[in-house]
Parts: sequence; C-alpha cells; structure tokens
Amino acid sequence: MLFGLAYSGVEKLCGLLSLRHFTRSVYMQYANYINKKTIEHTKYLLEQSRKAVFKYYTQVLDRHPDEDGLLDVDVSFDGTWHTRGHSSLFGAGAVIDANTGLILDYETAGKVCQLCNYNKARHDRKEMTDTEYARWKECHAPTCQVNYTGTSGGMEAAEAVACWNRSLSHEMRYISFIGDGDSSAYSAVISSNNGEGPYGKEHIVEKMECINHVAKRLGNGLRNLRKETQTVKTKSGKSVKRSLLGGQKKLTDKVITRLQFYFRRSITRKVNTSEEEMRNDILSSFEHCSSSDANPKHHLCPKSSESWCFYQKALALGKEPQSHSEMKVSFNLLPDQLQLVRKVYERLTNDDMMKRCLKGHTQNPKESFHSRVWLYSPKHRNTSKNKLDFAVACAMAVGWWLAACLVLGSSYRSSLISHLVVAGKSPVINTVEDLVGRHGWGWGTPRMTGALKTVLSTSPDLAMQKFYKEMQVKSIEDGMGLVLKGGFAFIYSTYYGKMLVATHYTDQTGDTPVHISTSQYDLFFGNSFGMR
Repeated sequence: MLFGLAYSGVEKLCGLLSLRHFTRSVYMQYANYINKKTIEHTKYLLEQSRKAVFKYYTQVLDRHPDEDGLLDVDVSFDGTWHTRGHSSLFGAGAVIDANTGLILDYETAGKVCQLCNYNKARHDRKEMTDTEYARWKECHAPTCQVNYTGTSGGMEAAEAVACWNRSLSHEMRYISFIGDGDSSAYSAVISSNNGEGPYGKEHIVEKMECINHVAKRLGNGLRNLRKETQTVKTKSGKSVKRSLLGGQKKLTDKVITRLQFYFRRSITRKVNTSEEEMRNDILSSFEHCSSSDANPKHHLCPKSSESWCFYQKALALGKEPQSHSEMKVSFNLLPDQLQLVRKVYERLTNDDMMKRCLKGHTQNPKESFHSRVWLYSPKHRNTSKNKLDFAVACAMAVGWWLAACLVLGSSYRSSLISHLVVAGKSPVINTVEDLVGRHGWGWGTPRMTGALKTVLSTSPDLAMQKFYKEMQVKSIEDGMGLVLKGGFAFIYSTYYGKMLVATHYTDQTGDTPVHISTSQYDLFFGNSFGMR
C-alpha cells in the first residue's frame, strides 16, 4: 500500500522473490484494517495539530479566542487531482495553517466506486434480481466510495466548502484564505450558505496571496510580453518577425528570472509594513535595472552607506558611482517599450494586491503535502477513494519511513533521557517544561538528526523551541558523566536508555543513582524521546 501497489502488484512482487503470497480476500481484509487504523490515527494527529496551533497563536502571536471560544486562523488551501485535465475521478484538498505549516483538516472526493460498477454490471447482465440489487445498494450505501457527483473541476470548491463548514466544530474560524489568484475555491467559500459565507457577514473570509505565485505572475507577464513580435526588414530587404522586447540588453531569460527574484525579495523585506512601502520597494528594482548613465533612476532605492544599490551607496560615501554598464542585471528599452513593462508591474502592485501580500505567506507546505500524497498513490496507477484516503493519511507523517512505521506498528519511544538526574544532587525532572524552566541546567543528545531534529525544529511549542536551540551533542559516555555530576539531562531512546542504565549504572541490589523520567515523547512513529 505504501508503494501505491494493489493486490496485483504484491502478487507480482512475491512471485519475483519466490515468496508465498495470500489470496485477494485476505489481502483486502488486511488492507481495509490498515486503512481504518491509519485514518483513526490521522484523526488523532489532526486533533494534536489543532491544539498546537491554539497554543502557538495564543503564546507566540498573542491572538486569543473570542468570547465564544473561536480562534481566527490564517490558512492556505488548494486542491489536487489524481489526473491532469478536467476528467479526474478523485481529488483531495487540505487546510494548512499558514504560520506553523500544520494540517488542520482535509477532504477527499471520489466520483466512482468499483464495487458499485461491478454489481451494476451484474444486475445489467441479469445475474442479480432487482430485489437483490436494491437490497445490496441499501447495505452498501454507508461504505460507498462515491461522495461527489459534480464536475472534476468543481472538486476543489466542494472540498473547501466542506472544510470551512467543519471549522466551527474545531473551535476555529479560517478567516484568511491563502490561495491562487483565480481560486474558484475561495469564491465557493464566500458564497456558501446562500451568500452569507461560512461565518456570516460579520466574519468575512479574507483572500490573501501566496507571494511565490505573485512573483511567478510577474515572470509570466514579462515572458508573454516578450512574445509580441513586429515585422522588420533586414539589410537584404527581407521582411522578418522579431520579438519586440527580446534580444541582447533587453528582456532575456536571465533578466526576467532576476526581476522575478527581486520582486519576491522586496515583498519579504516589507512584510507587515504598508502597501506603499512594499510597492516602492518592488518598483525600486525595476527602476534600478532599467537605469543608465544618461538616465539614472535610483530615487526609490535605499539611501545609505549600506544600501544594496551601488549608486546610492556611492553617494552616501561621497564617492563617484560606477558606470551602469557594469551592472550584473540591466535592460535597455525604448520609452514606449519600457511603459509596457511598467504596466505589468503596476498591475501586480496595486493597493489590493499589496494588501493581500502584506503577511508574506506562501503555499510551500501545501506543495510539499501534495507531492507526498501522490507518492503513496502514484498518478500513473489506478486508485480508489480508499487508497486516496490512505495516501492523505500517510502524507501527514513527517517522512516516508515514518509512514511505514505507522503501518507496521513499530513505534518506539525515547525518553527524556534527558532526565538522567542523580538523586540527592539534582531535583527530579519529568517533563521538557520542567527542564527548560530550571536555572543553570543543560541537556544533550548523541545525535541531533532524523525524526528528533524534525519534530523539535518544527514544534510551535515555546518550551520545545528552547529545548531545540540549547541542545548539546554529547557522546553517551560524556553525557552520562555530566548527568552523574548533576544539573544535566541526556536525551536518548527510551528502550536503549533503560538497557544502558540497567547494564552500566545499576548495582547488584538493583539500585541506580539515575532517575528515568516518567514522561515519554513520541517522535510520531518509529522514534520518540523521554527523560532520565
């Protein structure tokens, strides 16, 4: 299932390896069981994600729930389909918190059920009577995989409306919608409930832009502009069509790519400022790159001795600016041609667009999530809604091997071997919060890699953030030596830690100077840490 293979794939693999394999019915029993347990665990993960988001918004962003206990959250949403075009039978969409990257909810859509098709064909061939078929449909209805009957293009909008309508049951309002510029899902959300929106007129869902998509639009606009041609005559008198803005010292691919990069960097520099400041910073790169010795246009560039603009930096230092011909990125266009480029910039820097970009959000977590979904349910293979549900559930894990550990059920724990504390010399500590709150304490681990690093570095919890930043890398001997001196905690796998303590730090009577913490912290699947 993790490879996106069904029974036929498993059968072929077992045959190649000369292994005995099970029957299709046995495979389906195990597959359905694994799928059921995976989705159950996914519900638990979603609940933990929502709790983490609540904590992050209240403690870090200082944004608190209202009197009804509802928290306003900034989220991104985008749909993904099993096949390209407008004929996909399956799709999925996820709501992802914009500030933490945690998935808050998801919805899958299916337009076909193989079991329904199979039994309908049997009924059409008179292999089932009308009564038998009707009775089967009634029993099959609760587990039927068809939950959407509209067009394939409308899946994304239906998924978004379903997620937004469920948000209140999670004590959240998805008040900011980060999506593509022409997102049909956003239009569907704000027009739901007879035009009232998911939260009524008093809580309007605001459209925000992904700054990567906005910068990409600049590149696309300039490339489309470059495609425009004009008919000119060569020296031989032959008429040919040539690009109006392409060619040397004009809008080459290198120049457009750099302008697109400057556009995005200007937005990130001016996050949480004002529309005017952001627009001026964006236009400064356009004016800068279109300047010449005869016509320098650096009035919008930063004026200081540390400015990125060579012209303003030289003036601030009282020096003569270098020639514009030495600029790494520049283009030289006629005034009317330059005006065409300016219009592309003006279209993407109006007040409405700048307001949508002020928070500097991106859809990078969404792109990562989509790629993982189709890793477990490859687009070149047939799928079903059950397979898609399983793929979405697995994609919520940190990595491929974590999902494998989920299916195999081999999650082990690591203890805050961090609390290898010596009785009498150190107070007993059983949680990360206790540890980071103790003055003068240190902590370490043998390796700051893999799932431990991933979980700690991405945690929105303030205690975990401090825990990660001040983590020391120590060998087992050095770490345990510091533990025995007191004031130090060592993080290690729970089970290996217990073996270590029992083997090397326990006397013949069973006494040990090392305290093993009562708290254990799962690193999702396959690893975790606890305290000593």
